[in-house]
Amino acid sequence: MMNPRVSQIHQIRTGAFFALILTVFVAVGCAKNGFAEKSFPESVASPQTQGPAPVSTPTPAPEDDNEGEGRENGKPEDEAPNKPLPPPPPFRPREPVPNAPSNYKPVPLSWESPNKPERKLWSAFVLQQLEKNFEVLDQAVDIERFCRRYERLSKPERLNVWGLLVAQMSLHESSWKPTTRMQETTMGVDKITGARVFSEGLLQLSYQDISWMKSCRFDWNQDRFLGPRDPKKTILDPYRNLECGIDILVRQIARYKRVVMTNNVYWAILREGGKYSKIAPMSFSIGLDMKACN
Repeated sequence: MMNPRVSQIHQIRTGAFFALILTVFVAVGCAKNGFAEKSFPESVASPQTQGPAPVSTPTPAPEDDNEGEGRENGKPEDEAPNKPLPPPPPFRPREPVPNAPSNYKPVPLSWESPNKPERKLWSAFVLQQLEKNFEVLDQAVDIERFCRRYERLSKPERLNVWGLLVAQMSLHESSWKPTTRMQETTMGVDKITGARVFSEGLLQLSYQDISWMKSCRFDWNQDRFLGPRDPKKTILDPYRNLECGIDILVRQIARYKRVVMTNNVYWAILREGGKYSKIAPMSFSIGLDMKACN
């Protein structure tokens, strides 16, 4: 039989051995988990030493361009409720308009063609609409981007520049085809037609534009019984479409004094830096047509 004292010593040694083994395992585990210097998570540290808890920031979703093939959105962004309008630039009075040359003959707008005699009538109508709004249009502080010597031009010449700009806008919006229409993929439902938004006509306008641009004379109640590309549709009528589009452009310049903008612009082709921007080619074409700009 083992001596009781020897048995007690044996038990103490065995316990000490197991305690040592346990300590080693704990130390190794703490080192692997980053707790070599402290054996508790930072989240339970003393309130005096604990900093603010980190805030989890989700990765933002990619922004939607909100652009159709030639449109920026259903209406200018400033129509959205509770969105403050950016201040317009300071009014810059222009020098007195030089007298027109007595023999000045307007440069034909770029859509005119011997094979398309109706387009000459479009030009006369456009210049008439622009002349009615000349005082507003002439305040655009960036029109020199499209005609470098605009400041030196007479009033008929300046109107000619604006006419060339409208024709260039129509080229890039509809290729000068009055029955052009395109379904927009980012603009939802047209509040007038109750169907998906379509951009239509020479300047790619929509029926819902009449809800905020009251001068636009599109009649959905009449057009709803016609085919999608029926030239009898009021929105596809070249004169109504051009009239409405010019009014939208005039409204923009009256508010912001700019043709080219980074936002609040109706046509994506006039958006600075936008992927559908056509500012450079339009400026180049106007310079080719209007020698007085160079």
